Amino acid sequence: MNYEEFKERVRSGNDIVDVIGRYVDLKKSGANYKGLCPFHNEKTPSFFVMQDGQFYYCHGCHKGGDVFKFLCEYNHMDFPDAVRELAETAGIDVPDKFDYGDAGRIKAGLKNRLRDMYKTAAEFYYKELHSGSGKKALDYLKDRGLTKNTMVAFGLGYAPAGRTALYDHLKGKDFTEEELKESGLFSYKTGGPKDAFFDRVMFPIMNRASKVIAFGGRILGTGDPKYINSPETPIYSKKNNLYGIQRAIAARKERIILVEGYMDVISMHQAGYPETVASLGTALTKEQADIIAKLARKVYLIYDADGPGIQAMRRAIPILKKAGLFVNIVSMKPFKDPDEMIKSEGVDGVEGRIRNADNAIVFELECIASEYDRKDPSENAEFEMKAANMIVELRDRFQREEFIKTVSERFDINKELLTSEVNRIGDETYKEGIIRRKQNPVIRRPEGVGSRIRDGDQGLPDERNVLLALVKNPKIFEQVKGYVSVEDFTTVFLREVADILFDKLNNGGTIQAGEIMSRFDNEEQSDLGRLFSNEMYDASDDRTKSKFVSESLKSMVMRMYDEKSENAPPDEKLRLMKEKNALSDLTIDINPD
Repeated sequence: MNYEEFKERVRSGNDIVDVIGRYVDLKKSGANYKGLCPFHNEKTPSFFVMQDGQFYYCHGCHKGGDVFKFLCEYNHMDFPDAVRELAETAGIDVPDKFDYGDAGRIKAGLKNRLRDMYKTAAEFYYKELHSGSGKKALDYLKDRGLTKNTMVAFGLGYAPAGRTALYDHLKGKDFTEEELKESGLFSYKTGGPKDAFFDRVMFPIMNRASKVIAFGGRILGTGDPKYINSPETPIYSKKNNLYGIQRAIAARKERIILVEGYMDVISMHQAGYPETVASLGTALTKEQADIIAKLARKVYLIYDADGPGIQAMRRAIPILKKAGLFVNIVSMKPFKDPDEMIKSEGVDGVEGRIRNADNAIVFELECIASEYDRKDPSENAEFEMKAANMIVELRDRFQREEFIKTVSERFDINKELLTSEVNRIGDETYKEGIIRRKQNPVIRRPEGVGSRIRDGDQGLPDERNVLLALVKNPKIFEQVKGYVSVEDFTTVFLREVADILFDKLNNGGTIQAGEIMSRFDNEEQSDLGRLFSNEMYDASDDRTKSKFVSESLKSMVMRMYDEKSENAPPDEKLRLMKEKNALSDLTIDINPD
């Protein structure tokens, strides 16, 4: 069985209404089901699940997709994990190997083996922590105030001092030398393979599905480097993961707290902040910011208050803002890390600091202010101009007003003067246009070149209507294909949808909207959800549906004739005009014999 066949078997074994119904309270609504959207706050249900098409769509936030995408979006899972979970739900055995072709089969098999290896390694390190050799590591963690439950929750362990302890253990579990080399757990520089981690406290790094994919290790005592981390492997990419992400997802909080290191995350979790994550010892990446943005709208940074910590925050702020997050900075002064802050002030004190956190603009201005001699009139004027420019970037007028008030008080700037300068710089039409173009650049395409929907071109309404009717009433295909072909659709996106539909129907296959949607990426799935979730069409009688598709097809074909006639010679133009006039009788029977 190849992977596509397995995936379709899993899809057909999981009714989307049953799956989504475990997470959302669904009520019958005509032929469909509806409920409050789980992806945005709403009081009136706009989230619909279409059982016939096996897909969902929200008319409020415009999220849509098939059963796999719902599980990925709701539980923040990777696609293979969603397929695996739904297979287990349906009682379908997951094959050890799929027919991906030779190269794909080797790659998939290696990934599965590495996942097994990291799970085995994590179990080994955990047992070592609680053995005699791990006493000093266990004592270190206890001295840091970690409870047994916390150590278990994070799977903390100990890598023995012996340089081949893990290697020998994994060789005894029948992992091959090639697999061990690919794992990143060993050094092969000189004198045979050696454990990359030894005599260190071990921090398993888990993905969004709580699977161990890497490790961080802290030295016991003094020495450099204090921490070492797993390298990139076929199952681990630093930029696409966050430490603590699996627990932050489960917490389902309205905010994310971003800290710097493993122990910072663990201390915050133990104090009652499961929404805390860290960026794995690297500078924050766009991909990590995007992960955070999927979980919450607000992010609170609690970084060290020293020079490197401040610089790290200043680098992170624009990345987080670009992901659409509201960024706040929590002061940790005079403490060196969250653990010390928690022990000194308790949970109430930490919560107070979070509640009184500075917005990123105020924090950035604090940093910039230190670079100016504000007693010097020219330098002070330059600083105040920077403050005005930063406030202008706020698109919301009410936010601007609040920040003018806050900034004028905090930095001793004349409020009237600051307001005047913000208004001068921020001419509404000009500034809003600039900001909008920066955030949503319009991509112009050459004349006659098709495009994906990402450039804002979602296809002409009549073309979309024809595709909708084909999905809803496949029996009309023989009539429709007498007038149009795949090439007659005017965007690449709609041609791809048409190609899937025409291929299926030409070969006598069945059509399900959810299956078609699974062939496209997230943005395109949402657009297809908007296309296929046409309640007016579903509620119409056959006569109305017949008129709908007939008029849409007629409009599409007439436009084709107009395009052909434009540069045609007179005789050909006359012939095309006669054929076009004959289209007035074009009728599609929604229930052909």
